[in-house]
Amino acid sequence: LRDGKPCAEISQCNVTLARVNPEGIPLDLNLDKGFTWSWKYAADGRLLESPQYTYTLKENGIAERKSREGDRTETVTFDGDARLAQIGDFGKLTYTADGRIASVVQGGPDQVHTIHYAWGEKGTFAVSHDYPDTEEVCEPGPSEVRLDTRDRVQEEKFSECQINYSPFNLKYEYDAQNRPTAIDVTCYPAEPTAVTWHLKLKYECR
Repeated sequence: LRDGKPCAEISQCNVTLARVNPEGIPLDLNLDKGFTWSWKYAADGRLLESPQYTYTLKENGIAERKSREGDRTETVTFDGDARLAQIGDFGKLTYTADGRIASVVQGGPDQVHTIHYAWGEKGTFAVSHDYPDTEEVCEPGPSEVRLDTRDRVQEEKFSECQINYSPFNLKYEYDAQNRPTAIDVTCYPAEPTAVTWHLKLKYECR
């Protein structure tokens, strides 16, 4: 495997994990430097901290959310299952019957953007966007998922997204507790210039 930045012609490989964090945001891999994802929860299951925000919990499922990168504060609402349901005046998250995110509404009164998730077998899903006419981007969902003998995700294949995402494959390694310990990220897997990053993961519970 080759590490580090790839050749110039494929240095702009955009990779989003087929995972959506509790705030409805796809998890982006940073291929250039180390990074940490961390979430902290209250006893009732509501979020207290995330990589982007801190939450001050109040009564009746309400909380104040503050950005870590500034002083922006907004009110959020959790549903009866301690999941985010409303963000500010316009943000809204909906869920499927089995608890997966079904849609995320973002933006304001004149720039509403909705992300729809359509779930299939073995964790596959399709992502569609209702963007304002001024914005056109897309995010790929996994077109093929392969499970290992223990029904863990072993490999995910993402087809090319025609506007701004490149095709890539993800292969996972696990520890004895079934936690992913490494991810091989291969960009442009069908091309002779394909490059693979080997990303190691570690966990720390406090």
